[in-house]
Amino acid sequence: MDGTLLSNSIYSLKGADLRIIYSLLTNLNLKELIPFNFNKIISRKHNTDYVNCLLEKTDEYIHLSDEALQVSLFQEMNKTLELEGVYYSEAFHVDNQCEEIVEKVYQIYINQEKSFLQNTEQIEFTRIHHIIHYQLRQLFYEVEYRFQNLSVEDQQDFLNTIYEFIIQLSEDEKWILLQQLPANYLSIEVFKEIELSTLLIQVSNISLPSFFDMFTKLLMNYNEKLPMNIPLINQENISPTTKLLTSPYFITPYVLGGRVLQINYQHHAIKKRLMPFILMQITLAYLCDENSVSSPVLFLNEWKRRVEEYRQLEYHSDLLEMKHIEMSSSVHKSRQRINEFANQKKHIQERLNIEMYKLKSTLLFMDINELTINQSFEKHRTEYIHIQKKLNQLAASKSNEILETSLIKQFTNKLLNMSVTLDQLGKEKKVDELLESLVRDILDSDSDFKRADRIGIKQIQKELTDIDFMIETENKIKSKYEKELIKLNQQLQECSDKVKQIENENYGIKEVAQSI
Repeated sequence: MDGTLLSNSIYSLKGADLRIIYSLLTNLNLKELIPFNFNKIISRKHNTDYVNCLLEKTDEYIHLSDEALQVSLFQEMNKTLELEGVYYSEAFHVDNQCEEIVEKVYQIYINQEKSFLQNTEQIEFTRIHHIIHYQLRQLFYEVEYRFQNLSVEDQQDFLNTIYEFIIQLSEDEKWILLQQLPANYLSIEVFKEIELSTLLIQVSNISLPSFFDMFTKLLMNYNEKLPMNIPLINQENISPTTKLLTSPYFITPYVLGGRVLQINYQHHAIKKRLMPFILMQITLAYLCDENSVSSPVLFLNEWKRRVEEYRQLEYHSDLLEMKHIEMSSSVHKSRQRINEFANQKKHIQERLNIEMYKLKSTLLFMDINELTINQSFEKHRTEYIHIQKKLNQLAASKSNEILETSLIKQFTNKLLNMSVTLDQLGKEKKVDELLESLVRDILDSDSDFKRADRIGIKQIQKELTDIDFMIETENKIKSKYEKELIKLNQQLQECSDKVKQIENENYGIKEVAQSI
């Protein structure tokens, strides 16, 4: 029964009322919404700051549909109470979960307020009605305290309104009320002799929804005279019930047991302590509105849409993960092939170097004047022979300082020899370069000299060209794979962020999706 009442209350919440209640639960902030001492509550400045902050938070949800916020509110309640997530395919699943919520809040209230348990033992109510009535008692006590400040005329009018409501009750309800009051009949004069809080408590016990609706409007009329400082009283698109229940009078001194908030209360702990208040907000708004329309259809469709969206994202994430693994493997294999080609190239280059060295050595120790290759060869040969003669001359020009006895002569010879040596080194380098040019000339010719060796070297050079092409091609393939891998990494990150966002916004959805 309690579960059905709560679920219907959630379905019926719409518009600004829904957004205010959701804002209070999700955006509760000690610095902005709740003052740290009672004096701040009754200050008009704090009241204005509180209203502005609350409306600002509420405006953040204007673009969301009612059913989206209903599901989010429901999920936030489950998260705050640390209840296990359930897949709500039918309305009774939501009812059952709401029953769990009520039970958990009931136990929280018992632990928070010792007097709450005593109150539950005195009257036979459902758990949710016990939670509501106990909190309303705090309001009635406050109204009684402020009632003394009204003028006699205002007190009379205030009691008249309550009396007019009572005389409209059924005879059975009047009889029950008389049994609970220290009176033999019902009249304004009798009411004056009874504590106002007692009268309000007993009437609310008999006919809560209609009485609270009347009583809320009554407090609105007397807001300035009592004063109650109802924060949202001038907001036309908000129901009277929600206006009254967003008053700091409820949030700070009553809901939290009259204690000043402690700095070390964590955000989640505050939300958990406020769950009885949130429960009352949701259900009273439904109970007091005779025109409330509650249907689970939109709620369930929104919930199923979220679960399906989450499952599709997970499926997409799995596909991306598989592609990522496949692409990573392709990159790895491509790198392996490039390394293999590089090793092959190294061996081919070594073979080429050996064959080139053989041909070079042959030219070095033979009379190259006998060779007829091509014009380029003859040009390089002439230059090669000329430099070789220069080298021989330089070698012969070195002085033998050992034969000299004069120190000056020895020093002069050393300088000359150093100059000759440097010149020799330059010539020898040039000789080596010309020798390589001669080898290339032979390779580029059609002569019969070393034909077999030349064919072998050209074959090795072709192998080297082929392996370079293979390395270049494989590098392009690897580069393509790496770009795809970067793209997949980005897609995976975006998908993962979206999954985490849905998990954060929908408590327990991961477990729910896995259980389907």
